[in-house]
Amino acid sequence: MTSYAETILLDIYGRFVAAGMEIERNSVVPEEVPDDGLVILRDGSPGDPERLLGGFETSYYTHGIEIEIFVQSGSREVRDQKYDALLQAVKAVIYADKTFGGLVYGFETSMPEPETIPVEGGAAIKAASLVLLVEYETNNPLG
Repeated sequence: MTSYAETILLDIYGRFVAAGMEIERNSVVPEEVPDDGLVILRDGSPGDPERLLGGFETSYYTHGIEIEIFVQSGSREVRDQKYDALLQAVKAVIYADKTFGGLVYGFETSMPEPETIPVEGGAAIKAASLVLLVEYETNNPLG
């Protein structure tokens, strides 16, 4: 049996795969990036549960799932264009269904904070991380 948090993560991962995007889960930061860019989905943290007063059956979570995006090019202009295209593709995937098929009540995203990472002997990488805050409930945090 898969935990509820894992079910949500697998659903999000599958949505990126279905969109034809290069995606990895919990991988190390790459030294080389595929031509169309790379998305890394990180499990993040469900945080502390909230419970209704007097109730111990259902826990409500606001789970911070991290999404990192990476593009690489020796040209700043091309790198910036690739970054924006990948960011818009990520946006299209996650905003296509704000409840992920009814798994969550909804979500919010943080603003990405891009940075350029120099690569010794190679093209620079432009990367950003954003946090996808999904809200859901489960009657068993472990299951």
